[in-house]
Amino acid sequence: MHKKADLTAPEFFFWLAFAIIIGILIKYHNQLTDFRNFVSNLNLMLWAIAFIIVIVIYLVLHLITHISIKSGKFVYKRINEKQKNKQDRANFIQIETNEAENLLLHELPIDENNLTNETEKLRDKVNLYMSYKELEHFSPRFKERLAKATATLNKVRKKRIIKETNEEKWKSQRLEEKEIALEQKQENEDSEDENIQVTNSYKNTKTIEGQKAYIADELDLGDKSFLLSSGFIWHRQTNIDGKEKRYLVFDDKYESPNHIICVKEIVDFIKKFTDDIKTYRTVMPDIVFSCNGKEFAIEVETGTIIRDMKKMQNKIDLLNKNYKNNWFFFVTNRNMEKEYSKLGKVATKRNIKLKIRQIFHNSEK
Repeated sequence: MHKKADLTAPEFFFWLAFAIIIGILIKYHNQLTDFRNFVSNLNLMLWAIAFIIVIVIYLVLHLITHISIKSGKFVYKRINEKQKNKQDRANFIQIETNEAENLLLHELPIDENNLTNETEKLRDKVNLYMSYKELEHFSPRFKERLAKATATLNKVRKKRIIKETNEEKWKSQRLEEKEIALEQKQENEDSEDENIQVTNSYKNTKTIEGQKAYIADELDLGDKSFLLSSGFIWHRQTNIDGKEKRYLVFDDKYESPNHIICVKEIVDFIKKFTDDIKTYRTVMPDIVFSCNGKEFAIEVETGTIIRDMKKMQNKIDLLNKNYKNNWFFFVTNRNMEKEYSKLGKVATKRNIKLKIRQIFHNSEK
């Protein structure tokens, strides 16, 4: 509903004057036909007209006064708004200045999450400071800090990616080493229960001097006793036929039990075809054997040396130089077959015997 407007003083006088004129016109309507009578009443009409003029002048002055007041209020309001905006801007500039100075005093974080947040915040600040003349002097320092934060973040991310890649790459090998360690511990605990009588020399046993690995089930208690007292340890793993066996292996700080056993079993198999076999512990291949006047080499790999690609490349260069195409890797863990196949020919426990047979079979042709 519309609100009823109040009658102001100028409007009241205006309508009063209008009513008086109407009343005069009605009263003297009949007399207007008589010009003389009209002239006789002209003085009264002049007074009425004068009264109306006064009212009109009053209304005009009132309107001018009203417009002036409204204009003054409008100008005053604009001035206040301008001053308020100016004060708000000054407060904002002061707050941002304090924040910028505090931020520049702090060291960059070192963890990836905080560095990411810091980089985004610095990027927003640089864009903000370019928009305000009072804050432009902070832009070069914040751009420099942003560049440093971005470079640090990239390094942190690169380290994380490399770490995750390496962890995934060697995950299977670490699991295998852990299983071997647990088996070794179990074997050592089992050996304490055997209560074996110790003998004092190779002469009194079936063992062979210089041999580093034996299948435990092929030894008697005296042999086991002697080997355990001579630096051998228990070990369990699958042989080159894929069957799990218990071994007594010499505890060599330069060669793992896994490597010792594989070299021994491959050599034993090659002896079925030739006695011209050599084994090495230096930079030479692990196994070298002759077949129809040609030398062949086998490099037994447990996966340790491949971590050092420079050392591995030196070994490959030496093999290519001395044996041309007559050499190959034997990997003890078939999970490494794909990686080693990038470096040369590869055999595993599944096919090592077949590969050796093919070498001797092809030489007879």
